Amino acid sequence: MPQRRRRGSGWKPKPSPWRLKSTVPNKELISVPIVTVPISVGDAWTATPQVYTLTALLGDFKSHVEKWKRATLHTSSLTKMIAHPSYLRIIGMGPVILPFLFKELKERPDHWLVALNSITGEDPAPIGSTFDLAVEAWLRWGREHGYL
Repeated sequence: MPQRRRRGSGWKPKPSPWRLKSTVPNKELISVPIVTVPISVGDAWTATPQVYTLTALLGDFKSHVEKWKRATLHTSSLTKMIAHPSYLRIIGMGPVILPFLFKELKERPDHWLVALNSITGEDPAPIGSTFDLAVEAWLRWGREHGYL
């Protein structure tokens, strides 16, 4: 078993893979973990850092929204809707996607409440709310936290 170095003996923490320096002027880079959907129940979930410009991130988000909407158009099961790979991919994009997700919820209300709850860890909708009341509660929360 390899021995760990003590901090006083030249030990340095490894650089975080999430801190990126742009080599291209005027390009804002961000790194977000993207969920790899397991093929079977026994597989482990993994997240691989990927680099996106905000424009590319928005394009990827819109692409997954459209795939999800097309694939779940005639699905009545919420469980199947939120288990769709594109829905999970959007959740895996993390908090950086919240402004886009709130805009989508405002313009075309759909079942984004589970994704919002998963990303934020919040649930501003009162227990027993209708879908419309829950959407309004989330939009209010989004405005209060600067996402809208």
